[in-house]
Amino acid sequence: MQEKIVMEGLANRVKSTFNVQNGRGILTNRRFIYSRHKLSKIIAIGALVNLTQGDYEFEIPLEDIKGISRGKQGFSSNVLVIETKGGEVYKFAVTKYLEWEIAFNNLLAGSAAE
Repeated sequence: MQEKIVMEGLANRVKSTFNVQNGRGILTNRRFIYSRHKLSKIIAIGALVNLTQGDYEFEIPLEDIKGISRGKQGFSSNVLVIETKGGEVYKFAVTKYLEWEIAFNNLLAGSAAE
């Protein structure tokens, strides 16, 4: 099966209350890919940096994802929490949280059925 992009968009990685990395998430039918924006790019472009692609940081294969849930960051409850089967937890402040949740749940349900 060919890899296809299911969804992509703003996904700022939340490492702690005061440590948020600007980036972009790409969800395919095989994995979630996180691309981080470098500080030099953020300074040069400013807020418009979120419209750019970013540099590859890491990926999480769908078969390694135990589940997703909704988290909080400050006043926002649009934080996508990804928990892996290995016990790692990744948090991303996203726009359109419900669309991300639906896309992940559809893919995870499909991979569990295989």
